[in-house]
Amino acid sequence: MIAYNYQELIDELKDEIGDGILKKSDIIQVLRAEEAIKDGYYPIIDWHYNKEMMAIDLGPDPSDTKDDIQEKKIIKDQYTQDGPLLKDMTVEDVLAEMFERATA
Repeated sequence: MIAYNYQELIDELKDEIGDGILKKSDIIQVLRAEEAIKDGYYPIIDWHYNKEMMAIDLGPDPSDTKDDIQEKKIIKDQYTQDGPLLKDMTVEDVLAEMFERATA
């Protein structure tokens, strides 16, 4: 099994759990690489909150500045582009996969 560097993604998810934003049982959406690495594994390259949370985060907010609105548009455009490729997984399963692959 080939090791993959997941430290940044692991740290992001651990921070989200530590801040109380996510629980290990929560569903998130993962984006995998379009091409497999040598052993046929398709690495996780990014993740998003679940659909409901993304709709809230990317929705209009009266306190949004012009910069906030522009940033949300960029994220929403990328999220829309990634949408068909996203797969639901629990945070716990994502972390387990990344830990396993990071230490391979």
